[in-house]
Amino acid sequence: MYIEEYGTLKFTLFSFIQGETLDKIDQGVLREIAWYLGKFHRYSEERVRNYNRKSRIDLDFYMSEIEKSKIDFNEKEKIFSIYEELKNIDFNTLPKGIIHADIFPDNVIVKDGHINGIIDFNESYYGPYVYDLAIVINFWIKIKEYSFQKEYDLIRDFLNNYSRHRKIKKEEIKLLNLACRKMALTFIALRLYKEKIEKAYEKALDIEEKSYLSLIKLID
Repeated sequence: MYIEEYGTLKFTLFSFIQGETLDKIDQGVLREIAWYLGKFHRYSEERVRNYNRKSRIDLDFYMSEIEKSKIDFNEKEKIFSIYEELKNIDFNTLPKGIIHADIFPDNVIVKDGHINGIIDFNESYYGPYVYDLAIVINFWIKIKEYSFQKEYDLIRDFLNNYSRHRKIKKEEIKLLNLACRKMALTFIALRLYKEKIEKAYEKALDIEEKSYLSLIKLID
């Protein structure tokens, strides 16, 4: 009821969010994002039965376009091999609702050390909740290359705090590791598509940070 349209774009006006983009990940912030995601997903689970909107973040689309382009790139064999393993796993049998689908740290605003807002729902759609969980695990925790024990403790703490608001089902836990690999591969493919096909990074100032190669470790 709060969504307006401008041409083909949809938007919502809201109060100004004070704060800065999140640039430091710690246990406190992980607990807060778990709390917010849990509440968001539970709200969706209780009140939204469908949300007819597609996201541009689509692994099958990117892999199809990359394959058709016949381009060569580093780790090509590994990327396509893992895609073959994952493409027939049906995550849509898991609990679904509205998900953010792009819940990276740079889409979170913090003020005085606490989360003050979550932005950029441009890719949100009706999908498996486990995808949002996988994105946080990949790009807030695993990407930091902590020791095995610290990584394990942070992931467990994140999931436990999320579960205080929306209980994670056994079938979600069972497929969580594969969901993490799929989300990692999805953003690798997205960056590959932009870098090699759209050539969107040719004018970028920080090409290395945006390169798909920095994410390869997430699928090893």
